[in-house]
Amino acid sequence: MAAPLFALTHNDLASAVLEIEQLLLANSGEDPFEEILKLIVAKLYDECMQRASGDYNTSIFGDHGDSTKTDIDRLLSSAIAAWPDIFEPGTTSNIPADHLRLCIRPLIGVKLYQQDLSVLDNAFEHLLTRTAKGSMGQYFTPRHVIDMCVSALNPTTNETVLDPACGSGGFLLHAWQHVARRSGEGGRRGHFYGLDFDTKAVRIAKILAVLGTSGQLQILKMNSLDGRDWNIDKVKLLLSNPRVLSPKAHDATDGWERLDALQFDLILTNPPFAGKVQDAAVLGHYALAQRSKGKNVDRDLLFIERCVRFLREDGRMAIVLPQGVLCNSNARYVRDWILENTKVLGVVGLHPYTFLPHTGAKTSVLLLEKRHVPQNEDYPIFFAVSSKSGKSSAGEFLYSNVAADGATVDHDLILIADAFSNFISRKGDSVTTTGLSAQQGWAEQHLSIRLKSYVQKSARLDAEFLSTHSGQMEGQLRTKSSGTVRDFVAPQIARFKPNSVTEFSYIDISSVDPATGLAKPQRLACDKAPGRAQYLVKPGDVLVSTVRPERNAVSLVRETGDVTVASNGFCVLRPRGVTPEYLFAYCKTEHFRRMLMRYVAASMYPAVSDNDVLDMPLVIPPEKEMAAISKGVDEAFRKFEEAGRLLREAVDQTEAAIEAGERGPDN
Repeated sequence: MAAPLFALTHNDLASAVLEIEQLLLANSGEDPFEEILKLIVAKLYDECMQRASGDYNTSIFGDHGDSTKTDIDRLLSSAIAAWPDIFEPGTTSNIPADHLRLCIRPLIGVKLYQQDLSVLDNAFEHLLTRTAKGSMGQYFTPRHVIDMCVSALNPTTNETVLDPACGSGGFLLHAWQHVARRSGEGGRRGHFYGLDFDTKAVRIAKILAVLGTSGQLQILKMNSLDGRDWNIDKVKLLLSNPRVLSPKAHDATDGWERLDALQFDLILTNPPFAGKVQDAAVLGHYALAQRSKGKNVDRDLLFIERCVRFLREDGRMAIVLPQGVLCNSNARYVRDWILENTKVLGVVGLHPYTFLPHTGAKTSVLLLEKRHVPQNEDYPIFFAVSSKSGKSSAGEFLYSNVAADGATVDHDLILIADAFSNFISRKGDSVTTTGLSAQQGWAEQHLSIRLKSYVQKSARLDAEFLSTHSGQMEGQLRTKSSGTVRDFVAPQIARFKPNSVTEFSYIDISSVDPATGLAKPQRLACDKAPGRAQYLVKPGDVLVSTVRPERNAVSLVRETGDVTVASNGFCVLRPRGVTPEYLFAYCKTEHFRRMLMRYVAASMYPAVSDNDVLDMPLVIPPEKEMAAISKGVDEAFRKFEEAGRLLREAVDQTEAAIEAGERGPDN
């Protein structure tokens, strides 16, 4: 082969994909997803041939002669024959030959078999854009969350594993690798199955299966919720495996019976959150749909029931769910059904940053076992709250233990997985957290063991609310308190009428600096007033954000000088019988933040209600101490404001210096 015409430009797929996408967008009308995926598949097959022959100097991704397009199409044809269902037979690259030479360039230095799977995920998640996946509530599950789930369930060599909404296949890949590490022989073909009805996701799962398991995963394009999709030809691969069939399988006469005949030892999944099922023919097959008494039901709720029905007796499951399923009052019937039909083993509350930057949805992992539990039988349930997500508020991974061979994402989920394993191994003999973690101080803060009877009485299943530490802290504060916040604020706040003025100052959540509590209002004309502009606020009002309370976006309104309006994303507190500065400081405390986090609800983003804020206990110190705290807050704000003024002056002076420099010293 001739030497490459271009120098190596990349050594990882993620950055290569970004460059190829830009080249295609700038010079081609072809679908970037389809064309990039073709190049990746061709590159992957090229590497397979090199590995098989032992000759690593034969790659066409280093030779850009006139035969480049011919070679790419030849590789693609061979790959399609070796790995069916990724592309239709006869598929070729649609990129013109001259432009194809440029698009191949970023892949020259990439070795797919040497890539970490999380790096590959980053590349593929970029390909599956927000339009393609985010609108359906589908997001790749971070690898450290997958590791926690797999570690907690601990799959063994002979167990069958299913992900009925497999996406890129991350859960199955890690389950296979977990078995490989434990047994030394790898997971077996016929033991790991993935289902998804998204064609693009299935293609990516198949590619990652080739990379990570040499094709030991069986990925099928199927709708897990709709039995009408399960005709005999499409499911013959599953029906040929006696390990995943119940005795009634041979009597199945339609797709629904075939669907119900499947049974697995383990299910690991993160079903899509968004979207509602309205088809009565589907809803009629689900008990949860009947209990909801609605004409449309959230898909994730149907997935809960389908997953439980997929499990054989004593089978185990880990499922990522939106927080609302575990705590919202309108989802109580779902929690009742879960407790009636399974043994709940544990719940892990994931940090709100876990799925950033793609979504701020608050999620939890539900761990359960399919087992009938008599109504009067009590048992302990494990609860844990993750306080280290491994990500920043911008959704960037945070690393620890950086070394020459890589870095580790800085999170606490491995501690939680170990504690859960200890809990399971002790068969729930103890209802305390003692001994569940070597880091006992950490365990006391983040782990809780609650009896099923207590959980049923609370009517909630979220780990944050059932946290022993947070519950005890709130209980102590209520004992010490002088009442609730509601008792020390004005009962009503006047509403803003947009036609009452021509201009106003507007404070929304993004206006508040969570670190200082300073708010920078924006000036708006009345005809530009957003619908969320609701409350007329005054100096001395305390604004507590009810959206994403973990950010602790609390502000004290200072001198305004004109009409100032706050978003309805705040609970507005107008102090009575307590100084504004003290109330602000109290709402900024970690105690107050953690209390609010207990009451987080909703599905697509974490939030609390105004009543949750107003019902918080308020501890009021002696008058002298309150005065000292108020003075300190006032002084802090004055210094913040003075610092801002000095910075603006410095910037103005810099602007003047720039202008003087442009004129020159002699002018």
